[in-house]
Amino acid sequence: MITFTRTYTAQPGKFFDLIAQSKENAAIVKKVVGLEVSTNVVSGGVTGELVGVLKFKDFAHYEEVVNKLLSNAEYRDVLDKFAGLIVPGSARDQLMREI
Repeated sequence: MITFTRTYTAQPGKFFDLIAQSKENAAIVKKVVGLEVSTNVVSGGVTGELVGVLKFKDFAHYEEVVNKLLSNAEYRDVLDKFAGLIVPGSARDQLMREI
């Protein structure tokens, strides 16, 4: 099992806007590739930090899903809506393999 996480921090005053946008993004991912994205608020740590979590069967599945998402215009359009909501440089992606 492969777990992908994307962590990002809301701009001041944009926390709830970022949550709403993250939920819209999750809905598009579900529509395009059929996978659930979990949106999580970090408790303890950086204030206003969110984490999106997505699970894949293996790295081949991850690559297949990413290629499908990046080639989808609706998904690319929803990504543009994050502009102005995230602190520049705060986004961090991680891939973890379950052992």
